[in-house]
Amino acid sequence: MRRLRLLLALVFLAGSAVIASAQGVVTGMPEFSPPVFVPGEAVTVIAMVDPGTLPWTVATIPTGFTEAGESGPQVLSVALENRKGSPLLVVRFIAWRAGPGYLPAITIGGLDMPRIRFDCQSTLTEGNFEAPEPMPQLDMPGLYTKLYVLAGLLLVAALAGIAAVTKVAPWFRAFKARRAYARARREFDELLDRLDKASAGPAAWAALCAGLRTFAGLRMDADLSAMTASEVLRLPAGTVPGDACGDLAGILAMGDEARFAGNRDLQPASGIRLARALADRIDSAPLAAGAPGRTGHDIV
Repeated sequence: MRRLRLLLALVFLAGSAVIASAQGVVTGMPEFSPPVFVPGEAVTVIAMVDPGTLPWTVATIPTGFTEAGESGPQVLSVALENRKGSPLLVVRFIAWRAGPGYLPAITIGGLDMPRIRFDCQSTLTEGNFEAPEPMPQLDMPGLYTKLYVLAGLLLVAALAGIAAVTKVAPWFRAFKARRAYARARREFDELLDRLDKASAGPAAWAALCAGLRTFAGLRMDADLSAMTASEVLRLPAGTVPGDACGDLAGILAMGDEARFAGNRDLQPASGIRLARALADRIDSAPLAAGAPGRTGHDIV
């Protein structure tokens, strides 16, 4: 019986030595770099290992680690280094979930390393899992003063624009009237110059009478295109500027006689001279109130 007990004790001691030879003990607190980390951040953990009397070797495992699932830590590399004659465990990993977790047990350099606990912080400030509160709007220094100044400048610019339009609009209308006044005389003079060079005949008289009706109608602000010579003669006195109703009707009557009565003695040249004189008389006469003055005749 005594020998049996001795044999069992020897077997127990041998088994303990085998178990101890296959394990290393982490001594002290593991150090994490960075000390505080969040999910998705690469972390390095360093831990001193006490191998006891067991032999060990420096080793590195760069790849081939078992997947820890969707939320478990991902081991990137494991190394067993020599630090002043003692083994030093260096593990690089990434935690994918906030909260406490464990690195898997690893065998390296002849030693079986136990699991190492870690705490992964939340990306929310100070671990606050509540929805972040909105911060108040930050205004630039002097923002409201600048806005008031800008609004005042826009208001002044708007008022200045309205005043400018009020002042410019009448001038612009008068300018257009003067240009139209000058253009009417210029076009009539050009017509007379063309007729001077054209051959005599009923067509010349027709063009002369049409141009004279247009010119006189613009000066009177009336439409004379459908009025006969006798109708023009019966217009009230002063209707045509310069009291030229009779002269205007006389030229129109000459044109009708040459065109419709076949009077060949009436040449367009005489009618052209009379029309020039009539245009000068009309333009030199005072115009109705509000109508453009003769100075518009010189505008190009």
